[in-house]
This record gives sequence, structure tokens and C-alpha cells, in this order.
Amino acid sequence: MRPLTWTRREPPGSSTSPATSPHREPSPLPAAAAPLSWTRREPPLHPAAVAGGPELRAVTVRRLREGAELRVAFGPAWTLVVGDDLPWVDGATYLGWDDGLLLPTTLAPSAPAGLLRHALPDDVLAVLPGAVLTGPAPKRTADPELLASAPTRAAHPERRGWAPGVSA
Repeated sequence: MRPLTWTRREPPGSSTSPATSPHREPSPLPAAAAPLSWTRREPPLHPAAVAGGPELRAVTVRRLREGAELRVAFGPAWTLVVGDDLPWVDGATYLGWDDGLLLPTTLAPSAPAGLLRHALPDDVLAVLPGAVLTGPAPKRTADPELLASAPTRAAHPERRGWAPGVSA
């Protein structure tokens, strides 16, 4: 398993490299010349993934044990589930594909998805308000025992549960 990381985009001329340690908390995205804003998306994207915290992980473990074919990436305080029959969890963020990026189904970024995809690292998995998830895409059905035994912790209040992790 390779670690997932949150990419911190630095302003031009910065000497700081992106955070890549699987043990560090994600950093907020720095302000840019034209900050990314989000507006309501109509019609919404078709859900292809869901991102959430410990509640989503627990429901996903149960669904995997029942035979669901779900791919999962996770960290101590977050879970990203990809598949056709996604679990439902209140407060989770459902994501859909837009020009090669997973974006919130009901929110559209101020920049076109294709432009974002080309401006971000090649290993971007999802873009959410205030966060960019990068790392290896989960490609096979997750192991429910690995997911159930992974340590969890309460979501970091500033990041709403996002932290580096691994794919299962």
C-alpha cells in the first residue's frame, strides 16, 4: 500500500515542497491570486464516490462484509469510497467525475475542471472545498478487515476529517 497525501499548493517562487508524509496533518490550501470558490451545481454530477469520517468507514466495513464491491482509500480521520453502490451517510460529501476529477456532486468550482486537472499534480484523486486529495487511486475491492482494524480518530476541526492515509 502506498500512502495518500494532501498536496499543498505553494505560491510561485516558494521553496517549500508539498507535504508528503503520511503522518502529517493536511495543510490548508494557500491563498492564490484567484482563489477557488464553489457554487451550486445544476444538474448535480452522478455520484461515483463518497468522502467522510469514521461513520462512513463503519458503514463501508459493514457493506464490504456483506459482499459489496467498493474501492477505498483512507486515513486516520477520513475515508474515500469509490464504487457503483455507494453507502449513505449523513454529512458525507458525495463526489462525481467532471473532466477526470472527482468533485462534489452539488458544487462546481470557479475554475473549469479540466483546467484544475492540468494545474494540479498527476495523482489527484479528488478536489473538495479547501482540500486536494492526492495519492494512488484504489483499484481493487477493499479488504473489510484491514479497513476495520485501521486506527481512527476524531476529525481535525479545521479540516473536517481530512488527513493523509492509504488505499486498501
